[in-house]
Amino acid sequence: MQSSQEKALAGNKLELLVIQSGESKLAIRAAAINRLRRFKLAEIQPLDNQTIPGGLGHIPSQNLPVLHLAGLLGLDNSQPLDEATCQIIVTEFQGQDVGFVVEQAHEMERAELQDIHLLPAVIEQLLYKPAVWALWQPSPENIVPLVDLSLTLNSSEWQQLFDTLATAPK
Repeated sequence: MQSSQEKALAGNKLELLVIQSGESKLAIRAAAINRLRRFKLAEIQPLDNQTIPGGLGHIPSQNLPVLHLAGLLGLDNSQPLDEATCQIIVTEFQGQDVGFVVEQAHEMERAELQDIHLLPAVIEQLLYKPAVWALWQPSPENIVPLVDLSLTLNSSEWQQLFDTLATAPK
């Protein structure tokens, strides 16, 4: 059986959104993104009992939980968010829209499949699957990790987030 990552590589090219998260350059499959939007920090309200690493809160008007991608991945996110460049990547998980804050969305790229290198299967079998599923090497001196947003939390963390969101003021 093919993994979702292997299925994503079925065509000749893979469309990727290149982003800045913390100090790191990463890429996300374009097909995983519902929309990309700017936001004001004041829109994000804290959630009660927020214990998820990288959890920022939610945008009540859209019932949208908001997570900081750099925090989820354990990347350096010591710099304050800059509203001028930060954006929210909105994706869907278990029927619920979820927002991931990134420091900057750069551009869409079409990666040649020969430049995508899947991580070894042994990594996929670990108890805690990594959110990075492959590496893209657009040039010999440049390697960009590919992130699967659905793997940034484990199933109990996703459930905790959705339970907390369900009781949050609208």
